[in-house]
Amino acid sequence: MREQITVQNQTRTADGAGGYSETLVTNFKTFASVKTKIGREQVKQGQLQDRKQFEFVIRYRSDKNITAANRILWGTRVFQVRSVVNYNERNKYYVITAEENVAA
Repeated sequence: MREQITVQNQTRTADGAGGYSETLVTNFKTFASVKTKIGREQVKQGQLQDRKQFEFVIRYRSDKNITAANRILWGTRVFQVRSVVNYNERNKYYVITAEENVAA
């Protein structure tokens, strides 16, 4: 686990006119093991889209909650969290599957 990542939350703030604005706030920074899982290309609306799935393994954190609503920053790259698994339900590691090049 030698790659530093940042886990972000999306928060909504009332704008005073009945609506809201969304901002991204850093939840925490940690070190992770990073692996490429799947890479695929597809044509959507006449454009080629390159999507890659990655697996991030981090140490278990009882003080922080990670869900599919989070996103991960790894250097200048942005990943949308797709799933979070408590590895073997032993509260030692989280295995996070996240996808690059997708809209939140």
